[in-house]
Amino acid sequence: MPFRTLFHGDTASSTTAGLFLIRTEDEWVREWEAWMRARRPTPAVPAVDWEAELVVVLTVGTRPASGYQVTIEQLAVRDHQLHVSAWEDRNGGAALDVITHPVHAVAMPLHDLGDDLYLVQRITTSKDD
Repeated sequence: MPFRTLFHGDTASSTTAGLFLIRTEDEWVREWEAWMRARRPTPAVPAVDWEAELVVVLTVGTRPASGYQVTIEQLAVRDHQLHVSAWEDRNGGAALDVITHPVHAVAMPLHDLGDDLYLVQRITTSKDD
């Protein structure tokens, strides 16, 4: 299923690890403002066509250093359930000693989805050469 990235990186605030659906503009704006609260100037909220799209957010929670990332690779809808394939890259080499909160948020075509979400997450560790 096609999707487009709205945000891929670290947020400024702690995030609860999980896979989430955002179905309204109000929810999206609240989430975005929480993520960007320490950035100046605050980036504009990425546009979503709420008549035709919804937002999928994958967060892995707090990580102890730089170099961590999470990426949504594939989305599929089966029997009104969203199935997400994702990849988390964990830093196994040199890193900055800074707390990070990796997130990937994507917009996908609007579907009649239930509340059950399924995640298959592949984890790799990057090492410096």
